[in-house]
Amino acid sequence: MGEPEKKAFFEKLELSKPLDASEPFTIFVSVPYCRTRCNSCPYFKALLPTKEPNETIGKYASTIEKQVAFYASKERFRNARLGSVYLGGGTASLLSSGQVVQIVELINSSFKSKGAEITLEGNPKELKSEAYLHEVAGHGVNRVSMGYQSKQERLLEELLGSPHSAEEGQMALNAVMRAGFNTVNVDLLYGVPGQKFGEWKYDLSEVVKTGPESITINSYIVYPHTLTAYRIAHGIMEEPISGDERHKWYLYARKKFLESGYVQARTGSFVKPGHEQIYAELAYEKSKESIPIGAGAYGLINGYMFRATGSPDKFMDNISEGLFTSPDFQSIKASKEIMMDRYVMQNLSHRRIYLEEFKQTFGLDLRDVYPTQFERMEASGLVKKDEEKITLTDLGVRWHQNIFRMFVSEEVKGLLRN
Repeated sequence: MGEPEKKAFFEKLELSKPLDASEPFTIFVSVPYCRTRCNSCPYFKALLPTKEPNETIGKYASTIEKQVAFYASKERFRNARLGSVYLGGGTASLLSSGQVVQIVELINSSFKSKGAEITLEGNPKELKSEAYLHEVAGHGVNRVSMGYQSKQERLLEELLGSPHSAEEGQMALNAVMRAGFNTVNVDLLYGVPGQKFGEWKYDLSEVVKTGPESITINSYIVYPHTLTAYRIAHGIMEEPISGDERHKWYLYARKKFLESGYVQARTGSFVKPGHEQIYAELAYEKSKESIPIGAGAYGLINGYMFRATGSPDKFMDNISEGLFTSPDFQSIKASKEIMMDRYVMQNLSHRRIYLEEFKQTFGLDLRDVYPTQFERMEASGLVKKDEEKITLTDLGVRWHQNIFRMFVSEEVKGLLRN
């Protein structure tokens, strides 16, 4: 996008038009730096410079504070309710504890955020510090999400290229569990090329034993043009396990979690009752507006989805020049049909769609909007229906990516073809 297009796009967001006071929204804060690039990471944007890293992070933190202040000055979010803040990345825990506190306090003083869920995502290398954790916990962060990934040193070092060791992972997990957060989420990876099922069972057992309130399991994806893809292509790493085998690993994990008192919040996410993630509910399930802060952050405002440039240097230049949205991608304005499709896909990702909630949101009966899709899915054993909801079966979970394609509107398909 050129400068004229960026300025024209800014007008489309209608930031002078206020949201209803009862309308919740979210904020995503992106910290795009990493210490290293893991072997098949799709989120990586920039390496933290080894020369003067603190100055780099300090300059970046000051820039995102300016962006927060910009959105806070607009009428659109002045009276609406901030439901959740997510500090992610990259690696959000590369911010010092003082920088996290300053950003959180700025957000809390700028928006109506009473009772908001505030998540800090991080790497065990930083989160093993008890002083760090106690400072952020004492100043508004009430949820931590840790990229634990595995307790196996072989997986972390040889297969994943992780910046932390197994020992650091366990130290960090113990520390965050003691720090007094309302919710601790632990991320685990499965289906890593070369990973053994016994190793997966051990990781599950060890994390469940520690007892975090939330556990997210992510199927490892080999992205093109990454080190993992290169190693597989040259016979250095094993081929990934099959989709059917991967699904068996998933079902084993789900059984383990359910037996241990967790409930399934969405595909891959298991929580203790009362610890469901508010950010996921608002930003994904309900498609509420989301303010993107920082390089590479995605936002949704006034029906437009957009992404800020992923280059932290370019992002900081844009903010200094007054281009506070800093977009390098924008969608068309979402029609009601597109928002219904998005709603269906996001809620099926959470395994179920409540019929009355869909009707209250869009004023239409889900079964009238999609008269054939759900009949075909039910006949194929992909969903089951009752009077209240439509739920994916285990077979539906296995094929959920294919199911989502059934709900991509012709309007969007046409744009993709062009």
